[in-house]
Order: sequence, then structure tokens, then C-alpha cells
Amino acid sequence: MNRILFFKTWLLLCGLTAFFLSFSYAGSWAFEHYGVLEERLPEQTSVGEVNVSNDRLSTAKEKLEEEMIQWKDRASISIVFYEKRELLSSEFVSFHIEEAIQEAQQQGKGTLEGEVSRKEADRVIERLVPADILPFVQRDALYRFIEEQLVDLQKVSIEVDISDYLTETYAVSAEDVAAVASIQSNEPLLYLQQWAPVLNDMVIEAKGFFSLQGVMEENGEAIVEGDALRILSSALYQAFVQSNFQLIERHIGHILPPEIEPGYDAYVNRNEMDLKVYNPNHHSYRLKVSYEGNELSVALIGKAFIYDYRLELTEEREIQPERVVQFSPTRRSGDRQVLVLGQTGHLYTMYRTVYRLTGEEVESERWSEDYYPPQHQIEEWSLKEQDQVPPQPSVDPTPLNPVPQSPIFPEANGASFSESPIREAEWNQNEEEEGGFQVGEPFHSEQNEVSPNHALEGASKGD
Repeated sequence: MNRILFFKTWLLLCGLTAFFLSFSYAGSWAFEHYGVLEERLPEQTSVGEVNVSNDRLSTAKEKLEEEMIQWKDRASISIVFYEKRELLSSEFVSFHIEEAIQEAQQQGKGTLEGEVSRKEADRVIERLVPADILPFVQRDALYRFIEEQLVDLQKVSIEVDISDYLTETYAVSAEDVAAVASIQSNEPLLYLQQWAPVLNDMVIEAKGFFSLQGVMEENGEAIVEGDALRILSSALYQAFVQSNFQLIERHIGHILPPEIEPGYDAYVNRNEMDLKVYNPNHHSYRLKVSYEGNELSVALIGKAFIYDYRLELTEEREIQPERVVQFSPTRRSGDRQVLVLGQTGHLYTMYRTVYRLTGEEVESERWSEDYYPPQHQIEEWSLKEQDQVPPQPSVDPTPLNPVPQSPIFPEANGASFSESPIREAEWNQNEEEEGGFQVGEPFHSEQNEVSPNHALEGASKGD
């Protein structure tokens, strides 16, 4: 009797244990699948590229939040305006996760949309854009563009150019004529006819360099010194100084050609003298070069600049030539002859001034001082008159101004220049010439206040 009671009690306990265990598991399964608070998404459901099929709503939310965190760790949002760039931190971007899950629940496919903090984006724009242009920025359209790139976390790197969102007053296009220059040659120049098509449609990439020597060499063109090369380099330089391009290297010659205006001279040779510029903008520009009717035309095609850049001649000084006397024993006293007629030298001080499109001046800076040495007058006198040569006055060899230092390209600092070889060439001739000899005792005009050893600001001298 006791054994039967014990057996019945044991069976009862086992049954109750099995019931409670099965109820716990079955109840949990039933609550997961049929409970109101644990509603699941349908099969074949996704939000963007994230598969949330048959996931609980809370699980789907966790998945999307994890994807958002990973995206923010890798994302880069750049806002640019010509040469300037600012990063908008991904921490100021929010995503509408719950709305995306709800859309997926109803339609089987959800779109995860992002939103940019207007307050922080405004601060970035105000740091990039000058105050006078800020009212012409279409901010809402710009923000919509950024938010379109945020959809479904597809793009990790986003860049938006404010210049694409200016109102009609400042609206620009990639096909604008941003700068134009032209030089008329005195006669047809065959090399310009040959070189113009080579340079035409040449692209200067965003954040890229342009080197005239480099372009010629890349296209298999020989660098032939002469009028054609001088006009070509000067016309390019004239176009570049009307832009915000940064001048890396520029030289001038000893004589200013009549075809070229003061301040726009650029000398290039096949050896070490080049014309180099850097495009600091976040968009490219294209050269348009043509030579017709003895006129070389150069245009810079790309987004028009928001400012007007002008190179202006602010001061011109004349440097009187010296008189170099050489003596001959074949001449009698008073018998003097001018062998080389002297020519006046010049010093041109150029400033580049930046104007708003309304005509108001923004800033002005000294750009260059172009020095063209005088051609000394050479005379031949009688040997008996050598004691009549007055003493040479002292000349201050201090450079007029140093080469400006470049904070961006330190390797361009300290550009060299060649001193005038005139006096050295004349004084180092053979001492005996037709039985006579030379004495390096030049006259100096009292107006000659400038040494031929002046450094050029941002330029150097060529032959």
C-alpha cells in the first residue's frame, strides 16, 4: 500500500514538473510569436540594405542603430566654397529609424532618411562664405542635397559645393569665362600657331598645378625661346592673375617687349625658368587658347570667381643708364665716339587689388616689382683723357624688397634672379683692342637711385 502511494506521488510530481517546464517554454514561444508587445516584421522585409525579415521591432531597431553608429565612424561630410573647405561632423546628423521600421512594416521595404542639424550647418557655411554673399546662398536646397546623400547610409563620403547653390545674382557655371587675356604680335609667329592647339582645352585639375614647361614636354613640343614663347607665357600669366590661382614661379626678362604691358611679363626658357601656378579651388578649370590674326587669346573656363582680381600699376620709376668709357691710343684728345647708345631702365611696382562685383575694394597687396635694367652707354675716348673720368659714386646693393615667403609651398621660397650681365660683359673684354685698353669707370647719373641688383618680389630675371 505504501509503495503504491509512493509511486502515485512520484508520478504526480513528475507530471507537475513536466507541465511547468513545458508551460514555461511553450508560453515563451507563444508570447514571442503571438504576443502584442513582441510583434514581428513580415518575411522579406528590409530597411535600405539591412535585412529585418521576421525580426521583432526592438531587434530591427537595434540592427539599424548599429549600422548608424558604424556609418558615423566612417562618414565624411565636406562643404566647400572655391578654395575653402570645412567638415560637418557626422555627430550633427540624425536618422529617422522608427519611421523607417514603420514604413517597412507596412510596405515590406523601408527607407532610412537622415537629417542635418541646421544650426551647425549654418555655422559651417558662415565660416566659408563672405558676409556679403551669404544672403545669396540657397541653404534649403543645399541641405536637401546633403540629406539625399544620407538615404539608407549608402554614401560614406559626401561633398557639396556652395557655389552650386547661389541665387541668380551670383550664379556660376562650369562653362563660365572666368578670366580672359590677349596679346597682339607684330608679325605672324609660326610657333604660336603650333602651340595654341596643344594648350587649347588643357584642364587644370582641382587642387592641381600647371607648369608651362611641363605641358610642353608632355606633348612633345620643343621649348624654343623667342617672341612666340614670351608672348605665350605672358598671355597665360595675364589670365592667371585675374583668378585666385596661386603663383608658384614666374620670371621676367631684361627687356620688356613692346607687345607686353608692364607688369604682365613672364619669361620662360628651356632650362630652369618656368611659369607655374596652383589651382586652390575644389573644381577644375580649362584653358581656351587660340591664335588668329596675329592675336593670341587665352581664356580660363570654369566657375566665375566671386571677386574681381585686378593687377594695377601703382608706380613707375625710370633708371638712367650709366656711361662706360673705354680708351684708345689711336684717338686724339677730344675725339670721342658713342659705340652703344644708352637706354633708360624701368622699375614697375604692381599691386593686385580684389574687388567685390559691386565695385567695392576688399583688399590690395603688393604683387611684384619688375626691374628692367638700363642699357649702359659705351663711349670710346682718347687714352690721353683717362684722367678726366669722374669717380664712380657708391650704389646701395640692398634689395628693394625680398621674395615673399609662401606658407603653402615652402620649396618656392627664395626664388632666384639673375643680375644684369651688361657691365661684366663689357668690362671683361680683352684689355687690348686695336692697341688700346678699357677702364671700367662708368659715369652714374644723380637720378640713378636703384641698383641693378634688386630682387624681384615673386619673380626672377631671365636673359
